[in-house]
Amino acid sequence: MSPVFKLGLKDMTSLQNLLIKRLPVLLFPYKMM
Repeated sequence: MSPVFKLGLKDMTSLQNLLIKRLPVLLFPYKMM
């Protein structure tokens, strides 16, 4: 794999991790309603 591709892959996984961590916070207000 090229270094650029590896870096992009790492960025994508970290983005996904951020989304997974943020998702409960975003969904919480809807559960309260």
